[in-house]
Amino acid sequence: MNKLFLLIIMLTMVTCANAAKNDDKTSPVNLTGVSNKTISGYTINLDGSKTVGIYLHNCDHIRITDCRIMNSENMGIRLDNCSDIIIENCFVSDVSVGIYAFRCTGGIKVNNNEVMDMVGPFVKDNKLIGLGAHIQFNSCTGGGNQINYNKCQTTIAEGNNPNERTGDNISLYKSSGIPGDPIQVYHNKIKGGGTSTGSFGAGGIIAGDSGGDWQDVEYNTVVDCGYAGIQQHGGSNNIIRHNTILLNNKPWSGAGLVVANYSGAPSANNTVSDNTVNCFAGKFNTQRDTVYKPGSGNSAMERPKGWETNVVKAKIDLRVLPDQLISPKNLLKRVKRSEKN
Repeated sequence: MNKLFLLIIMLTMVTCANAAKNDDKTSPVNLTGVSNKTISGYTINLDGSKTVGIYLHNCDHIRITDCRIMNSENMGIRLDNCSDIIIENCFVSDVSVGIYAFRCTGGIKVNNNEVMDMVGPFVKDNKLIGLGAHIQFNSCTGGGNQINYNKCQTTIAEGNNPNERTGDNISLYKSSGIPGDPIQVYHNKIKGGGTSTGSFGAGGIIAGDSGGDWQDVEYNTVVDCGYAGIQQHGGSNNIIRHNTILLNNKPWSGAGLVVANYSGAPSANNTVSDNTVNCFAGKFNTQRDTVYKPGSGNSAMERPKGWETNVVKAKIDLRVLPDQLISPKNLLKRVKRSEKN
């Protein structure tokens, strides 16, 4: 009995030591060509550097779970040319772009994360990358791609955004799912966003950005998240429905639900229906719940199916989301840029 008790104590000590080691980790993770690995429980404070927190290149079947990444002039988590990556239950804050997937080929699941206060845009070789997005898919394809049940919040003081740091909260840029398995953007909660009143704009969720097909944006709630709540910028066979959008007379708010084509290719067979919208556009000093621009030629945007079913001037207010989306445990662990060592 004493030997068994001693063995249990020793195993417990080893387990605790390993857990502490993960929690105390500060070095970034950079993997190339790795498969079948779990990255769990890391706290990575990048201390204001220009380093990516977790960077995967040509990897597959990786799970990133329960990690905290913060305080970088670069990205929190970046995936390049990867497939079958799960990012779940992570907290990313005070980085240029939160979670970024580039040219990935399916099975990218970004679910149940909390992302807070982007300090982007990220600039490389004098080119803007990510534009301060909380979560972005760029040129991703294939089935099994998801951005579901995440919480994105911007708490940077209004008007204190000289570098237009926060871009689109969730961006689907030149990315496509497949018939029967579209890119999912479901049940996300978004509060706050870009405060630029210039052409930079920014919004809560951008679908079909510069094109992209087979995207499904449903049951999301967005509040005061930049120029627009949810926008479709192009693409075909996309769905935007059952979302709740509130923009409450901010100087930069321009429209609640926008359908227009900026992709350079005709856009057709889209559904935008049954959304609940209330937007008083402070930028224009008028109620501007929905905007549809038919365009012409390569900018043609076919009128979306169900457009007349969207509920405008909806009786909703700021109570649709709580004041604080980020969990207390993550706020406690957060290290702001101003608090770096």
